[in-house]
Amino acid sequence: MNSFSEIKKLTDIIQGTNLGTWEWNVQTGETIFNERWAEIIGYTLDELKPASIDTWIKYAHPDDLKGSNKKLEKHFAGETEFYEIECRMKHKNGNWVWVFDRGKVSMWDTEGKPLWMYGSHQDITVQKNTELELIEAKIRIEANEKRLKESQRLAKIGYWEHIPVTGKLIWSDETFRIFNHPTNDTELTLDTFLSYIHPGDLTYVHDEYLKHLSTHEPFNITHRILLADGSIKYVNEKCTSAFDNNGKIIISRGTIQDITTEKILQKELEKSELLKKNILTNIPTLVWAKNIKGEYIACNPEFERYFNASESDILGKTDFDFVNSELAYSFREHDLKAIANDCPSINEEWITYPDGEQALLETTKTPLKDHTGKVFGVLGIAYNITERQAREAALEEAIFTANNLSKEQASLLSLFDKGEAILFKWRNDNVWSVDYVSESVSGLFGYSSYEFMSNKIDFASCVHEDDILMVRSEVELMNNQKLDFHRHSPYRIKTKNGDTKWIMDYTVTQKNSKDEIVYFIGYIIDITEQVKYETELKKKNEELTQLNATKDKILSIIAHDLRSPFNTIIGFSNVAQKKLQQQKYEKVEEICGLISEGANQTYILLENLLQWAKVQSGRIKCQPVNMNLKSCVLSVIDLLKPNILNKNISLMVEINDETEIFADIFMIETIFRNLISNALKYTNNGGSINISSVTFDSTTEISVSDTGIGISNENIQKLFKIEDGFTTPGTNEEKGSGLGLILCKDFAKMHNGDITVKSTLGEGTTFTISVKG
Repeated sequence: MNSFSEIKKLTDIIQGTNLGTWEWNVQTGETIFNERWAEIIGYTLDELKPASIDTWIKYAHPDDLKGSNKKLEKHFAGETEFYEIECRMKHKNGNWVWVFDRGKVSMWDTEGKPLWMYGSHQDITVQKNTELELIEAKIRIEANEKRLKESQRLAKIGYWEHIPVTGKLIWSDETFRIFNHPTNDTELTLDTFLSYIHPGDLTYVHDEYLKHLSTHEPFNITHRILLADGSIKYVNEKCTSAFDNNGKIIISRGTIQDITTEKILQKELEKSELLKKNILTNIPTLVWAKNIKGEYIACNPEFERYFNASESDILGKTDFDFVNSELAYSFREHDLKAIANDCPSINEEWITYPDGEQALLETTKTPLKDHTGKVFGVLGIAYNITERQAREAALEEAIFTANNLSKEQASLLSLFDKGEAILFKWRNDNVWSVDYVSESVSGLFGYSSYEFMSNKIDFASCVHEDDILMVRSEVELMNNQKLDFHRHSPYRIKTKNGDTKWIMDYTVTQKNSKDEIVYFIGYIIDITEQVKYETELKKKNEELTQLNATKDKILSIIAHDLRSPFNTIIGFSNVAQKKLQQQKYEKVEEICGLISEGANQTYILLENLLQWAKVQSGRIKCQPVNMNLKSCVLSVIDLLKPNILNKNISLMVEINDETEIFADIFMIETIFRNLISNALKYTNNGGSINISSVTFDSTTEISVSDTGIGISNENIQKLFKIEDGFTTPGTNEEKGSGLGLILCKDFAKMHNGDITVKSTLGEGTTFTISVKG
């Protein structure tokens, strides 16, 4: 389900992007807003209560509601993936603020009608200001004033981002054009930018940036850049940055505006007594100039139209002579701001012409300086941005940047739809009904998000039957302890096509006012490949351990179990030779008996070792035939009669004369030889051994029971493990290698059977082998 840190990250993303959110029940009109939604228009949530869809209608601009309704209809009809619109809303202070309204229907009823819709409001008022910062100033200059003609070019604003931790620098297309830099350069760095700064301004720019890092306040500076062809441009640069809790910079963003035209215009104005009439007449925007007192010293015909007065009636007067005091004070405030900051001041203003026409103007006010650098007034240029077509043509690059930002935000909000992780919201009920799941669910579960959210399938039914109790116990723990977060143990789920997948589940809880858990919100990731890899690794480690044990056992047998009997044989042979030389024949027969016994033991050990080695290497193949079980057992007993008589053992065979098994004769004889030899070895003189069989279905079980010394439960666990190399001496100190029983078990498995043991210390042991077929 979901980790707390991941949920916090999503919350931080919303807060970081300063988004207002809304939830709308399309059928009932019920609407839920977050605090930021109300804050954008100057209210608190309490002031907007009771909230409903009528709240949106009340504060939205009437002209924008029509467009909103049309886009909603298209979205409801499935023609658009999202509902998106830029619109105005009435602020508490009476102003109109711009918001980017974006949403999507997340739940439909069975008839295909929208139920719940979720969305966000983004305050784009400042963004509008940024988008509209470009001024079209088509200045037509007389043929003999070629340099002035260049000043008619519209002001351009480029966008940039710098991420210090990666060193990456991002420029918009307009920024590339300002610097005359190749647009195919994708390896931009801070050094790229610094290489363009005019040497005379480098220290100034550096000091302003350091000041910004120290105060965290945005900076707004004007400086020169030196292009590759040797030409110089003047630019106005603005920057804001994001910092972490330690004050370390995370990212810087800003704009850069080519104000070369304005600089040229300023100088030309000084040369031509501030403004030449022919320039002012031909500029298709409002252009004016004021002195330091706010008195008009020049204006163009478009500005005359706004005041409905001739230039001669305007010159020498102030704004207070033509507009109301509130608007006049606003104009004066922006004039003084440009003068105080010694840089252009840009703002948007709604104005009404005397004929009733309303227009939204983007106004740039730039300080006017004389040849000594002293400010003597303000130059104003206002561009009519009411016509959207004209605005989009002039601000193509800024809009492109804004669209990219919107797409990035949408990508963040749809992270789970696009990624491999799956976001869930479960109800705290018995089947964990799903209220929401990201579209990425289909990639792992095979079910669509609609199948889950319409309750056609519940989550509990997807949990593997062998893991459901474990998951339920962990959910019960969360409920009992009222946990805020829980990471489930890995468990399996069944997909729609019947496959089994392993998942990791991180969950946080959502509680009501009574501190009861009502929802689980979390995310799931597929760890099937990881589990498969870990299982395979464990298997390989076990095989490696077995191979090492096999190697060690072979070396042990060769080094000890084979060497010791040979030493005994060699030793007694030397003694026998001496006795013969001394003609002491009475001892030779006894010594020869010991040599024979040692040779027989060594032969049996060597035979077992060779057969076991062949089994391990796969060189022995099971070749079963129909054989009489009792005849096979009796033939083995004949080979062991000397040992039976030597220990005075009573041996009974309870096998039906007609019992037949389908088995490999050599392997079965080897099994019986080892089992009966062991029974003889660990049974005291005068004891008894019983060999019996029973057949049921297609399986025959043969048991070899003795009245010997028995085996402890601890040692029984070691009998068939090569790595333990378990063996104990017999009642007459008979030796063994511990290899015989392991060989018996291998042969039994090659017959699709097995070998088991039951034993009681001091009473005896029963080995039972099963043979199938």
